[in-house]
Amino acid sequence: QIDWLIENLKASNANFKIIGAGGQILNPAAIYENYANYADEREYFLKRLEEEKVTGVLFLSGDRHHTELTELPRTDSYPLRDLTVSPLTSGTHAAKDEGNSLQVKNTLVNDRNFAILDFSGKWGERELAITIFNQDGKKEWTKTFNLEDFKPAIK
Repeated sequence: QIDWLIENLKASNANFKIIGAGGQILNPAAIYENYANYADEREYFLKRLEEEKVTGVLFLSGDRHHTELTELPRTDSYPLRDLTVSPLTSGTHAAKDEGNSLQVKNTLVNDRNFAILDFSGKWGERELAITIFNQDGKKEWTKTFNLEDFKPAIK
């Protein structure tokens, strides 16, 4: 399945490639529903993404009962990002000390919330704005990325 996914990501000419998952992909803390619990598969998948120079990847996950942006720096490529968004209607979970050492500062939201992902711009110049709102529609935070934020550095 990983090889199939990699081949299809390579074949895609989409500027942004959103990979939805029920649990976090990048959080290194092996707790709850998280790909870190499957260390060998996680390592293989991330290695293949880098080897194949797949551009534009953003993971979108949930089921943690809080929101956070996780960013995995990579030496010869762009940082991978995992946007975890939840909950809107269920109970919340205060994820203060769960060990996500890759959590982007000021992106943790422990209240009910939702996200809007806004893709804009001409082909080849697209931007992605991620905005998190609380359950009352008040903006909690916004992060904007351009295509260069999702491409390996040219050497």
